[in-house]
Amino acid sequence: MSVNSSCWGLFVDINNTLYCSISEHNQVVKISLNDSVMSSNHVTAGTGIPGSASNQLRGPRGIFVDINLDLYVADCENHRVQLFQLGESNGITVAGRLTYPPTTSLDCPSGVALDADKHLFITDQNNHRIVCSSMNGFRCLFGCYGVGPQSNQLDIPYVKVTESGYYTFRGSGSIDPYGSIYKNKFNPLEPWENLLSQEYAHGSDIQFKLDIYLDVGMIYVLVMTTFGSKETGEFSFVVLNQNEVILERLSTPVDIQLKYSSKLIDDSPIYYRDCQVPQCHYETLQIHVNTTGLYVLWSENNINAHGYIYQNDFNPLKPSENLLLSHGGECNDEQFKLIIDLEINTRYILVVTTHDPKTIGNFSVFISGPNNVSLSPFSPEQSSCVIGNQCNFYIKGIGLTLDDILRDELQPNTVLSNQSFSIKLSAGLTIIMFVAGLINSILSFITFHHKDSQKVGCGMYLLTSSITSLLTISMLIIKFWFVVLTYINVSTNLSVLRGGCASIEPILKLFLYLDGWLNACVAVERAVLIFKGILTQKMASNNIEGLKGTWEYINAENFSELLKELGINQEIRTFTSAETFKPRVIIDEKDGKWSLKSENTFKTTTVEFTPGIEFEDISPDGHEITMMIQFENGKWIQRVRYRNGKEMFVKRWINDKDQLEVSMQCGNVTATQIYKRLT
Repeated sequence: MSVNSSCWGLFVDINNTLYCSISEHNQVVKISLNDSVMSSNHVTAGTGIPGSASNQLRGPRGIFVDINLDLYVADCENHRVQLFQLGESNGITVAGRLTYPPTTSLDCPSGVALDADKHLFITDQNNHRIVCSSMNGFRCLFGCYGVGPQSNQLDIPYVKVTESGYYTFRGSGSIDPYGSIYKNKFNPLEPWENLLSQEYAHGSDIQFKLDIYLDVGMIYVLVMTTFGSKETGEFSFVVLNQNEVILERLSTPVDIQLKYSSKLIDDSPIYYRDCQVPQCHYETLQIHVNTTGLYVLWSENNINAHGYIYQNDFNPLKPSENLLLSHGGECNDEQFKLIIDLEINTRYILVVTTHDPKTIGNFSVFISGPNNVSLSPFSPEQSSCVIGNQCNFYIKGIGLTLDDILRDELQPNTVLSNQSFSIKLSAGLTIIMFVAGLINSILSFITFHHKDSQKVGCGMYLLTSSITSLLTISMLIIKFWFVVLTYINVSTNLSVLRGGCASIEPILKLFLYLDGWLNACVAVERAVLIFKGILTQKMASNNIEGLKGTWEYINAENFSELLKELGINQEIRTFTSAETFKPRVIIDEKDGKWSLKSENTFKTTTVEFTPGIEFEDISPDGHEITMMIQFENGKWIQRVRYRNGKEMFVKRWINDKDQLEVSMQCGNVTATQIYKRLT
C-alpha cells in the first residue's frame, strides 16, 4: 500500500484485505494482501472532501471491519460513528448526535470495535471515556466521571506478613469500597503498576473479598477506595489467617519543601517531545537533594505540562536516554506528578515541557520530600556538531555539506514557490554565483590562453584554474538543484538518488580539490617570486652600499682605445697610459645624494648626482656632456652623452674579489678598469 499521509487506523479483515484510515484526506482506502503484484488503493469510504453528508468523512480515525465485511469508521470531527455496508458509498450513523432516534453524544471518537454480539465499543476521545452499546442503548464503561483524578478517599495500609501463605481480605461499610493489593509500592498515577489483585462486589454484604498468596519478607500495599466519585463514609475490613498480619498506615500529610515558579516564553529552547509533537518549549532544572528518600514533584499552571526526570544528563536530541520517570498529566488535571526515590550525590535533571507545540505560559513546580531540596538552571551541551532534530539527526565531524544545510529547510511535496524564504534566497544566490563565476572563468581563460601570458608569472596555473573554476561552479549548481528537487519530490526513483550521490558529490569534490591545489600552486609561485625579488633587491642594495669608500687604481685594458673612440686628443691618451697614472676614486652618499670624486696627477673632478635624474657636466677633457646614473641589480649604470654625438655606457660593481670593476663601452670598443679598496 502506498499512501502519502499517516494511517490513523489500520485493520485486516477475514479476506486478508488491509484497510487504512487517512485522516488528512478524509478517506478510508483498502488493498488486498493476496495479490502477487501490489495494485493501487481502492477507496472504501469518503469522497476526499471533508463534510458531514452520508458519503463524506471529516478526520476519520479508528476503523473496524466485521465478518460481513461491513466497515465501521470513527468519524472524529463529525462526532459520530459511521457504518458503510459492503459495496455502499453512503454510510449510516450508528452512534453520535446525528442518529435517529438520538444515541449517546460523542466528542471526536477515535477508536471503534465490535464484539461477537455486535456490541459497539467506542473510544470517546475528548470526553476521556469508553462507551459501549447494549440492549438498552449506550452506556459508559470507563472514564465515566470526566477527565482528571478521582477525588475518592484513599486509605493505604502497609501490609506485612510473618509467614507465607494464603490470606483473605474482606471489606464492608456504608460506602462501596474497592480493594486492591500492590507489591512493593503504590503509585496513584499508575494504578496498574505493581498490581497483584483487585476486587469489588457491588451490593453484597461483603463488598469486596480478596484471596491472595503473600510471601514473608515482602512489602504489600492494600489500597481502599470507592466505586463512585467523591464518596465518603465509614468502612472496615478484616484479614483472615492463623498467622499474625502487621498493618501500618502509609498515608502522610503533604509537606511542601520547595515551590519554584517560572515561565515558558518564545525564546525558551525547543525540542521534539516525540516525533509527532515538534517544537515544544522546555526548561531544564537540576535537582539537589540533601537526604535520600521518596519525593513527589508536581506542577500547577495554566498549560498542559509534562514532566521528565533524568539521571546524570539530558540530551534534547535523545530524550529517552537517561530517562528515569515521566508523566504527562494523565489522571491529574493535565498537570504532571512524579513520585520517585532520589539519592544524595546523584545529579537529577527535571525537564518541564508542554503537551502541545509552541505553547508558552507560567508554571509552578512543587516538591515534597523528607528534607529540603533546591533547583538550579541546567543547560544541555552538545560536544559534537549535530544536524537535524530528534527524529532525524546525525553527528558531523568537520564541515557541513549542502545536504546538511538544506535538510531542515526543504518541505517535501511542496513546489519551489511555496518553499521557505531561505530556500528561495539560496536558489537566487546560487544562480548569481553561477553567472558571476561563468563570466570570471571566461574572462580569465581569454586572458591567459595566449602563449605570452603563460610565460609571465603564474600564467599556466591561472589558465588551468579558470577551467577548473568553471567546472566547479557548474557542478555546484547541479548539486544544489539535485538536492532541492530530490528533497521536494519524495517519490524520486531510488536509482536516481543513488546515481546522484555516487557521482555528483565525488566529481564536485574532485574539482574543488583541483582548484584549491592550483590556487595553492599560484600562491607558492608568487611567494617564491616575491622572495626572489626581495632577495635580489636586498643583494642589490648591499652591493650598492659596498661601492662606498676610497678605491685605488690597479690596472686597465683598452682604455686608450676607448679614449680614441670618444675623440679624446693624443696628449691626454698618452698621459693616461703612463705607468704614473694611478687615479683614486672616492664614492660617497648623504641623504640620497651621491658623489663621485676622481683624483689623479692630471686633474681632480667631482660629480654629484641623484640616481635616476639626468644632469649636465664637463668631462675631464673639457667637453660638455649629459649624464644619468642609476642603480640596477647591484650595479652602477652610467650613461654619458657627448655633444659630438658620441655615447658611452659605464658600469661599476663589486666583483667576487671585492674589487671595484668598471666597464666602459663606446661603439664597438669596451675598456675595463680595476680598483682595490683602501677604506
